[in-house]
Amino acid sequence: MCEMYMMTLGVLAPYRRLGIARGLLESALAAAAQDPTIRRVVLHVQIDNDDALRFYHKHGFATVRMVERYYKLLDPPHAYLLEYPLR
Repeated sequence: MCEMYMMTLGVLAPYRRLGIARGLLESALAAAAQDPTIRRVVLHVQIDNDDALRFYHKHGFATVRMVERYYKLLDPPHAYLLEYPLR
């Protein structure tokens, strides 16, 4: 199964709540959807990043599982793996 991994999507604090992140995400998902070999989009979110989790869940991502010690230099080091199925 081929997948697209979203490494980073961030918007500086003064520009949040203006639809910028939504536009970036929608553009990335649309690009992935055009490639018939890509079955899903996946990403990691630090377990205490409630704003990011709400954002991705609102846009159709589902939490797959928790990955322990995913981050080496952050506390907490754990992350959730999220996925957005395309097909």
